[in-house]
Amino acid sequence: MEAIVEAFYLFGTSTALAKALNVTLGTVHSWLNHKSVPKPENCLKIEKVTKGKVKARDIRPNYDWDKISKG
Repeated sequence: MEAIVEAFYLFGTSTALAKALNVTLGTVHSWLNHKSVPKPENCLKIEKVTKGKVKARDIRPNYDWDKISKG
């Protein structure tokens, strides 16, 4: 989950991160407070909006990412 915190710091505010991901502020707060985990599609969005500085695999290391990348 530390990858989420890194994404937060890259954007400066949870509001900015939420806007970049097109999710609610409450969703971002839930991730930051360890109350929920981003869905795989949001992990990929985070990787995209951080220009690869935060990897989807680092956010959810136990997810089968090959399932998504192979389509």
